[in-house]
Amino acid sequence: MILRRYIVTVSGWGEGTILAASRGKALAAAWRCDAFSDTTFGEFLKFTRVRLDRIQPRATEISVSGKRALGLGHNGQYVQFVWPGKDVVLNAHPLDVLPESARPMAYRGAVARLTEERVAA
Repeated sequence: MILRRYIVTVSGWGEGTILAASRGKALAAAWRCDAFSDTTFGEFLKFTRVRLDRIQPRATEISVSGKRALGLGHNGQYVQFVWPGKDVVLNAHPLDVLPESARPMAYRGAVARLTEERVAA
């Protein structure tokens, strides 16, 4: 997979994780936040640090609206994915995603929910 998870630390603002194809793209994505609209990229670099996260995402084969995609998980509401060979993280409505196991629990069929609850118990 093209994407890696980076931890971006901005002095005075804290840290966050960004999925990006490179360290530079992770920095650029963090800089595009509205909080830094009055800051040049050069100034931003002076108080920002980036490192690779120890835990990297594992892409799984999924289908989004019938097209092949790489699933990155979900944020509780939307399924996050990338198209093969691309580096832009997109969100899909869970009902557009197959298999059901890639969806958040609330969007899985009743049989899938019961099976997972029994496994967890």
